[in-house]
Parts: sequence; C-alpha cells; structure tokens
Amino acid sequence: MVADAPNLADWMQAWGSIAAAITSTIAIVITGALLRHETRARREEKEDARRAQARLVVVEWLNRPRNELELPAVATVRVHNHSQAAIYHVKAHDAGFGTAHRLDRGQDVPPGGTCELSWERDARELRGRREPRVEFIDSSNNRWYAAPGGWMSNKAPEIVPLRRRRWSFRR
Repeated sequence: MVADAPNLADWMQAWGSIAAAITSTIAIVITGALLRHETRARREEKEDARRAQARLVVVEWLNRPRNELELPAVATVRVHNHSQAAIYHVKAHDAGFGTAHRLDRGQDVPPGGTCELSWERDARELRGRREPRVEFIDSSNNRWYAAPGGWMSNKAPEIVPLRRRRWSFRR
C-alpha cells in the first residue's frame, strides 16, 4: 500500500499541471480581449475614413425662426460643401407628418460650393417645430442625412407622427 501512495514528484507534477492550465486560460482570455480591441479600433478607423467627407458638409437655416410660433412660410437652408470632392443629389426633406416629403429634386454641389434649397411649408408644418433634413450622396457613393445644427447620420431620420394613436384593449 505504501508503494502506491503519491510521492513528492507526483504532487509537484500535479500542481505544475494545474498552474499550466490556469496560465493558458488567462493567456487565451487576454488574447481574445486584444483581438476584440483591435477589431473595434479597425472598425472605428474605417468608419472615420467613410465619414471624412460627410463631416465637411454644413447645413444651415437661412431664415431660422426666432421661436416656435414664428416659423416661416418659406423655409430655406444652405448647404456648404467644404470637402475636396463633389456631393451629389442634395435634397431637402421635411419630416414629421407620417411620411417624409421630398422638397427638392436634387442638386450636385462642387468642391467648395454652396447650394440653397427652399420650399413653401403648409399650415400643418407651421403648427409644430420641424427641422428640415438634407440628404446627399458623397463621392464614395454613401448616402448621408444632415440637419441644421450639426446632426448627421447615414440612416434615414425617424419619422415622428403628428399624433400618436392610442391602443386600447377595451371594447
């Protein structure tokens, strides 16, 4: 029975195997975290490169209302292209009434150029504060949406209905 009992070498080998398993698990976790960090950094660099031209497009109100009660009957925005490449199909949208109303046919703006978009607003639009959205395509064929004040996205703006329907389960 004494011959089968573990000796000091067996104990050292067992503890060495446990330490090796713990160390290799930590190494795998750290490698996974570094890979995830590097992937995220490359994705952000790619997105920054994609947004480089769009950041240089500025939209501003020309006849900005002083308050919500004095919205102009004719809305006008100016689009400045400060980039080194042209932007295409610049259009204005007025969102907020269930659908987006396209207000302009679309213009091309050369590098360093400017265009103005104007449209008449109907009575429904004058009752609430509605910011226009400008849509354009950059030289890399990416579609962008921008608004006065610096908002910009590559996703279409959410359309907010004038009145929300209340759902009721009562009969």
